[in-house]
Amino acid sequence: MINPIHNEENKMSSWGNTDTVASVPKYLSEADADKAYFVDTTEAAVASNKAKGLGAGWNTYSTYTDTNGKTRHKAELLVAMGTAVGTSGDVGAIIISSADMTTGAEYTIVTAGTSDYSAVGAANNDVGVTFTATGTAAGTGTVRPTEDDVVADS
Repeated sequence: MINPIHNEENKMSSWGNTDTVASVPKYLSEADADKAYFVDTTEAAVASNKAKGLGAGWNTYSTYTDTNGKTRHKAELLVAMGTAVGTSGDVGAIIISSADMTTGAEYTIVTAGTSDYSAVGAANNDVGVTFTATGTAAGTGTVRPTEDDVVADS
């Protein structure tokens, strides 16, 4: 019997140690992957991240309102890692094509190019505008996901 983990066709690891979409743990559902955040060791030491329950490594994080109207934080450390900020990178550095946006995710326009962001949720096509995507935009523009705003950088 072939062990699927060590199969020659399965050389990719189950997660990475960089703050990029490609490094998100592979076993997560799409919904959980949208709530996955990478926290480097410097970010893990920030008091506001500790208060949210975030640890160094891959976490899922969400907030909800309890029956008393209070905002609660739900964090789960999935993969503990001691990765330094210099190695991990930062999601703010990720730039994707406007055609690769996910509906419902928040983005900031990096380059407008020939993309019409106003047709997919943005107030206008100006660089620096943050918006929630209602779809994908054809064209040559690029955006930066803002999903990592939940993690305070040092």
